[in-house]
Amino acid sequence: MGRLPSVLVSLRDRSRRVPHRPAPQRCTLGPARPGKDGGKSNARNSPLPIVVIGRSERPRCATLRPIMAKFHLVLAALALGAALGGCGTPSQSMGMNITQGDALQLRTWVPDALKFNVELDHVKGGDPTNRWWGSRVSGMALEQALEDSLRSVGMLPVSPATPARFQLRTEMVSLVQPIVAADTTVTVTIRYQLVQKSDGKVLYERDVRTRATTDFTDAMLSQPDRMRMSNESAVRQNIVMALRDLMALRFESAS
Repeated sequence: MGRLPSVLVSLRDRSRRVPHRPAPQRCTLGPARPGKDGGKSNARNSPLPIVVIGRSERPRCATLRPIMAKFHLVLAALALGAALGGCGTPSQSMGMNITQGDALQLRTWVPDALKFNVELDHVKGGDPTNRWWGSRVSGMALEQALEDSLRSVGMLPVSPATPARFQLRTEMVSLVQPIVAADTTVTVTIRYQLVQKSDGKVLYERDVRTRATTDFTDAMLSQPDRMRMSNESAVRQNIVMALRDLMALRFESAS
């Protein structure tokens, strides 16, 4: 035979260098439903999306399964750590005190009859915090927060030995908390009574209810910390609301 034309030689050499690409196969992510032609149209009737890959490659759906399984395990571990992380975190009285800005504002509204003239009775109610879980408000912490708040607005007597005309009685009625939550919302109800000590007359009585929410991002790995922050914020708002009520009262002059 004579020599082949140069164009045919070039095409022959190129066909030897380029590997043959295998025909694509179909990999479904779910069971296929048989068609009317005995299964030839399974891919067309598949209920789930179809991934087309080469025969020489590993099916992509099979490759993703272990990766997704590990991803789910990591998410479950993070969720469990966020739910159970940390031990019990009791609410602190310093976090429940009214802020300095509120104290400066409320001092200007205190009636003359209440200035250094309100003593605080022992607080009723409240619960200690479990050692291993959650966050509660104890009666001692609430009493300390109320005492510091009354002092900051100028209603508490300068000395415990100084007699006061009024007595403030408080009771923790309820503290509603979620068991497990990302954004933690707490609702607290406290009962207040202002009593005139000379005759025991009740001058003011109200159940004050306030609510506070702490976002998940404020303490991502500890729900007890988020619960504590919500407790302290709700109690602080509660005390401010009760003090505003007391300052709106009108009193008769002392005889």
